[in-house]
Amino acid sequence: MGLNIVVKDSLKNPYDPSGAPEMRAQPGKSPLYKVHIYLDGNDVLFVNSATYHLHQTFDQPVRTISRSIRNPNCSLAIWTWGIFTVKVIVEDKSGQKYEFVHPLTYGSEIERTPQSVFRQAS
Repeated sequence: MGLNIVVKDSLKNPYDPSGAPEMRAQPGKSPLYKVHIYLDGNDVLFVNSATYHLHQTFDQPVRTISRSIRNPNCSLAIWTWGIFTVKVIVEDKSGQKYEFVHPLTYGSEIERTPQSVFRQAS
């Protein structure tokens, strides 16, 4: 039997979806985006913790988040410029572990600004 949960990611904070996404410009580099990775589903109540395995280029690429009243979805916020796959080990309250593989999808939330079109002034 598995848990009825999924791993999600978003530029919006799951605890404040009305808030604006956060971005940091980097001169000469791709911008950094604040991405929230979290658990969702009917069985989140039975989760003890989630261990996120980020891309190896991160400082502390393995991070464990315990479920709490202040963080009921085991949300992890990271600053990143790239899309990669996150491995998540979820431990339920009985100690059983479940592995999820989640390709980040926040890229679909980034607004693409149309390129400027040069026109001769009349």
